[in-house]
Formats: sequence, structure tokens, C-alpha cells
Amino acid sequence: MDNNKVDFKTGSMCPTCRKMLEAHVYEENDKIWMKKHCPEHGETLDIYWSDPKSFKRFNYYSVTDKGFETPHNDKIKGCPLDCGICKEHHSGTYMLIMDITNRCNLRCPVCFAKVNEGGHVFEPTMEEIRFMLENAKKVNPAPLTTIQFSGGEPTVREDLPEILALAKEVGYTAIYINTNGIKLAKSVDYCKKLIDSGLTKVYLQFDGTTPDVYLKTRGFDILPIKMKAIENMRQAGFKSKEIADNCFFLVVTVAKGVNDHQLGDIVRFCADNKDVIKTVNFQQVSFMGRMDLEFKDLVEQRITTSDGFRLLEEQTDGAITGDDFLPYAFTSKFLHFYNSWKMQMKRFKNVSCHPHCGSHCLTYVDNGKLIPYNRFLDLAGIVDFLDQQATLLDKGTSKLKISYNFVTNIAKFVKTKNLPSDLNVNTFVNLIKDIVTTGERKTVDKLNQNTITVSNMHFMDLYNMDVERTSRCIIHYTVPDGRLIPFCTYNNLYRQDVEKQFGRPVKASDIPEKIESPV
Repeated sequence: MDNNKVDFKTGSMCPTCRKMLEAHVYEENDKIWMKKHCPEHGETLDIYWSDPKSFKRFNYYSVTDKGFETPHNDKIKGCPLDCGICKEHHSGTYMLIMDITNRCNLRCPVCFAKVNEGGHVFEPTMEEIRFMLENAKKVNPAPLTTIQFSGGEPTVREDLPEILALAKEVGYTAIYINTNGIKLAKSVDYCKKLIDSGLTKVYLQFDGTTPDVYLKTRGFDILPIKMKAIENMRQAGFKSKEIADNCFFLVVTVAKGVNDHQLGDIVRFCADNKDVIKTVNFQQVSFMGRMDLEFKDLVEQRITTSDGFRLLEEQTDGAITGDDFLPYAFTSKFLHFYNSWKMQMKRFKNVSCHPHCGSHCLTYVDNGKLIPYNRFLDLAGIVDFLDQQATLLDKGTSKLKISYNFVTNIAKFVKTKNLPSDLNVNTFVNLIKDIVTTGERKTVDKLNQNTITVSNMHFMDLYNMDVERTSRCIIHYTVPDGRLIPFCTYNNLYRQDVEKQFGRPVKASDIPEKIESPV
């Protein structure tokens, strides 16, 4: 017996009756499986991860955080049935999501929100929105700065600019919308109005580079609208200046036989438009909402995180591989250093999500060539070094000594033979000097001009629900009574109840006209 094989128990649910069950996660035939048994509905077998090697590598970056000091709910039924958040939750809120409507001008078959079908209109008032924005800033001592307005389709609200401005007034500095792009495509002036109101990032629904994909995912060829939305925002002045601001974030729902052959093309599209598009996030389809699934097809249709890695490697001719990806939790060591350097231990929230929730690959675009950062930088070595220096700072070592340590050691983390044509060792020496000694961003902004992020995120459904992951979620929905609900549990368990509780019965006039052709 291989003692290194994956073999553990976790909490899960029956996908039919939602009864809490014990799930067995184990390695067999070079795959990671989840198996659970409901006394009433029998056994559920799902593929959890397709590559044990990357599964185990990601585990190295597991982070345990303190969670919420002021939880909303007590633990009564157990995770994930006490969301609000309960005192058993291990991570704070890194990004807040607020649904400001469940109305939409599309009827997408892959939508987990089931918009326009629940019988209730959910559309918080400005007073409720203000309460949720202010309340979310109080629940944890670390300042919350990131808010994403979602839905439904947030642009169907005529007061969206006022909502963005309110978020800015309350103190949010990273203000995002999650949109299909239809209204952005109609007017440059509208795009500029959103930017002037505080908008810093657009999460754009983007499923492929050819019309046939959208016929399957959205019901018609919406690609021209996507292109127009991108161009209108570009004309409105929406150009990336810093890593996290003033840019598009392409959100791709990946489904077998639909668009799983276009991952490489989408990355290249992102690289070709890197002045306004800085991230592409591949989200393997979750079987919830409208994604009804016959159980017998589950294993066949499931696309795991590691499947996404394999597809990217195949479709980029090896330019990007699974070895180039690191879990989001990887950045926690960097934040440890930065917070210690600032001597404000709660200056930034920790990225303490489960290592299997999501991953990213920083990629340099060198004259059209894709070069993942870890090809020319020892990223794992750098963050371990940062963590060591943070510990020294915590123990009282002077900043002057730490700065010296960086300048004298940084070269050993640079793989000079693999550097892009316009970079050298001095680039990274200057980067350290800028960030650590002067606080300037000249070098990091220069790097950002040619950098995109390829991200991979697999949201859970009731088939592969893992309580350990839900208890460490860092992306939380806020609802009008002040509760914060982790992303996957909200969309699987709570959305319809929230919309019913705080919504009103739907009327025919509430449903926006369905867009069926390019505008």
C-alpha cells in the first residue's frame, strides 16, 4: 500500500435530498475520487481531481486563518447549513459579492443563478445596499476594499452608476461589476459614466472566440457585443495602469463539447488585448442552477481543475502547463511579508482559501510569446524567502537589514537563461528596491504592461461539495439582513430562499427584453 496516496474523509451532502453525509476522498487509477452514500438515494461517485501530482503539490500551500472575530451565526446544524457566517468559518472575506438584481436580458442555459425563474424579483434598495456595504466592513477588523456587483445582470439597473459611487463613498477602492457586456456595447458615454462613478474592473462573461460557442452557451451569437463592449471601454479610457485596476477580467464557463477546445485561443485573445484585458478566469462548469445532469453522465461530463491544466498545455503547445499554476493561497506568504513590513498586521486580508479552490499563472507576453513567470523566476523559493523575512521582521529585525537581505539574495531566484527578451536580473533588483525601500511602483507597473494572469477556478456543486473547502471560502455574498454567505453554498443552497425572503413577486413588466441578436 502506498502511504502517500490521497485518502481522507470530509463532510458533504446528498445531491438529491441535501442530507449531510460523510464523503471519502481517495486516490485510485491516477485520479482523485469522491464517494458518498445516502441511505435513501444511494451512492454518488464523482471525480474530484484528475491529477494526483498537482493535487498534492497544491496542498503544500494550505493556510489556516483565524476566520471571523464577529460571526453572524452560531454553529447549530453544521457546515454548510449555518451560513451567515458561522463561527466555524476559517477565513475572512477577501472579495464581497452583492447581487443588486436577479433580472437579466439573457436566458443562458449555463447560468447558476436561475434568474427570472424563481418567481421573485430581488432588487435591494439603495438603503439596503448602503447597509450591506457598511456592515461588511465591520464584521472583521481587516479593512474590506473589494466589492463585486453581480446578479442577474447589474446593468439592467438604471441606478448602477449611483450604486458604484455609493461603494466608493463607503470606502471601497476596488469596485467591480459582473456583466454580459450588452449595455457596455451600446454606449461609450455609459462606459465613461461607470468609470467616473468608481468602476475599476469588469468581469466580462466570455466563453469563446467563435460564434458557434455562444449559440450553445447563450442562445445566439453574442460575440460581436463582447468585442464592442471591450472597445467601448477602451475608448472610454479603461486601460490598465496597475495589476488590479482598470481592466477586464474574462470569465469563461468551460463545458465539454462546447468550448473546452478554445482555452488556448482565449488566452491568446487576452494577450493580444493586454492593454485592457489582464486576466482570464476559466471556470469549469458546475452542475447547479439550470445545469441539470443525469447522474450516469456525471463522471463523463465533469471537467476538473487538472483537466483544465491539461487542456491549456495541449492548446498552447506547452507554453502553459499545470506546473506553471499555483493556488491562490500561495500569495498568503507574500501578504505575511507585506503586512509585517507595513507593521500593520491586518493591513491586507489573507488569501486563506482552500488550495483546491482556485489557482493562477502569471504570464509574461514577450512579442506574442507566452512565458509563465515561474519559467524565469523561482516563485516558490521567493515566497518562502519572503515568509522567512516576515518572521524576522516580526521578531524585530530592522528594515535596513531586511532590505539588504533582499538585494543580495534576489539574483539567485532569477533563471537568467529563460528571461524574456526585455528583462534582466536588474529588473527584479529594481523591483525589490521600488517596493521595499522607496514604495514606488515604476518597475511593477512596467512589468504589468506585458503581464496577463491565467486563472483556473472550480466552484463546487452538490455532487462534489467538500465542507473543508466551504469553511475556508474567501468570496462571500452579502444579503440584506447582514449575513455573509460563502460563494458555493450561496449558489447551491441559499440563493432562492434569499430572493424569496427579500424579494417581491415577479410581474411581467419586471423581465427585461431578451436580447437575441447583436446590437
